[in-house]
Amino acid sequence: MELPDEDAYRRGQQSKPEQTPSATPGSNSTFMTNSPYMKLGIACVYFFRDEDAWLLETQLDFIEECTAGTDFHVYAAGNRLQPELKKQLIDRPFVKFIDLPDYSGDGGPEHGHYLGELLKVARADGCTHLCTLDCDSFPIRRGWPTYLAEKMGKHRVAAVFRAENRDVDLPHPCGTFMLSSVINDREFDFFPTPEQQATAEFQRYVSSTQKRIDTGSGLGFALWQANEAWLKLYRSNQTDLHFMMAGIYDDVFFHLGASSRAPAFHVDYQTKLSLRLLKGLHGMPVLWRLFTRVDDKYLADNERLSNEIRLQLQKDRKGFIARLRGKVHKHQ
Repeated sequence: MELPDEDAYRRGQQSKPEQTPSATPGSNSTFMTNSPYMKLGIACVYFFRDEDAWLLETQLDFIEECTAGTDFHVYAAGNRLQPELKKQLIDRPFVKFIDLPDYSGDGGPEHGHYLGELLKVARADGCTHLCTLDCDSFPIRRGWPTYLAEKMGKHRVAAVFRAENRDVDLPHPCGTFMLSSVINDREFDFFPTPEQQATAEFQRYVSSTQKRIDTGSGLGFALWQANEAWLKLYRSNQTDLHFMMAGIYDDVFFHLGASSRAPAFHVDYQTKLSLRLLKGLHGMPVLWRLFTRVDDKYLADNERLSNEIRLQLQKDRKGFIARLRGKVHKHQ
């Protein structure tokens, strides 16, 4: 698979470092002759609806292409993954499939728990840098680990920040890149535990940031406690098909969005009156049915657009990503 042109150094702000001979993904060779050694661990928790199973190959191909030349492994968990998809992961030489004990919860707490466990394994393997991805997100820029490491400067964490979703202080796990020292310094849960949420310190954090709780909140809280800033990677689409879905962030990460749930987002529940009121109308059957119809139409429209986005990505993934980035892709 060939991706759009590498442009990490095209703005003329600095010369491109001399490359070492090409390295096999996951090998033990350093990725730049004049850069500090980096060993990268990419953590991802996998779960796909059957109709989205094709996404796995797409994600892994982009990871392999864009991260080539860096010493890296993908640390994968998939306790509820289809057996044939688990085999696809195991068959990739740069993937380490980690069998984790089943977690009793689901949703955000389950996702956050498995992410934390995977990063502990990566840290124990000696990774100097860590990354989290969602199963429907992946890097789209060649040499992205070096690009982010240089862009971070004194920051230790760079992460997708979804301002378009009205997120506040949420380093989103669809694209979080950090030094392993962040985990060495403090233990945290990506999704705060009920016990942590009940603490006075966490309540001060929520009050100070007006932060809703989601996967990534635990990292945001840990950085807030340490008074440590993080680098926000904003949406950078040159072409938008939806305000949230099919997002490009800092021209580094692509995130499909809503791959394992209905395509409704946090900002929808803040701005769509029908969605905000629906939960409180169960005791009022006439109004509940009325708002349910409005809700169903909105979600159905989102579902149709989501399916169209998936079809475009599946049919021509290189061209589709190039269009979102505002680049011209030449078919070969």
